[in-house]
Amino acid sequence: MVIATAIPVAASSSYAAGTDQPVSFNRTIRPLLSRCLPCHGPDEAARLAGLRLDRHADAVASRRRGAAIVPGDGNAGSLLARITSEDPEQVMPPPGAGEPLTAAEIELIRRWIEEGADYETHWAWRHPEESGDVPTAGEAWARRDLDRFVACPAPDYLNGRTADLRPAPVDTTTVRAHPAA
Repeated sequence: MVIATAIPVAASSSYAAGTDQPVSFNRTIRPLLSRCLPCHGPDEAARLAGLRLDRHADAVASRRRGAAIVPGDGNAGSLLARITSEDPEQVMPPPGAGEPLTAAEIELIRRWIEEGADYETHWAWRHPEESGDVPTAGEAWARRDLDRFVACPAPDYLNGRTADLRPAPVDTTTVRAHPAA
């Protein structure tokens, strides 16, 4: 049985122009820059122009034609100049080498650069945050701290919709193999 899920990536409505919410590198910019990484990523053999966009120090480093990203100045770096160029010799990604960025995606990158171009550590490499004090619920049966968290009442933001939290039943007995035609 194969289960496919679609993960929306790119310009989400929560980061639409005019919002005061800062642009998240991990949620919004990292997926956009991942299009650049086949040529400007960690693989030294495939890297073009000696430019790495996956590391902050390399992206903001002084280069022959200036830094690719100048934090705080959306118009100073070569990254935005290249992704917005109309010249087929200058535009990134080059024609036929990948899907070009949309105007909304370019605007997100511009906003992120103007906000300081902060590279966040990938979520998988972050230490978990402390959850606070262990609740006292479930003292009669709880053996571990996790049991006490499970025994706590549902948070207020669920508005009594705790029935939605039960596991979804999976019926695998009706999945039949199709005979070869």
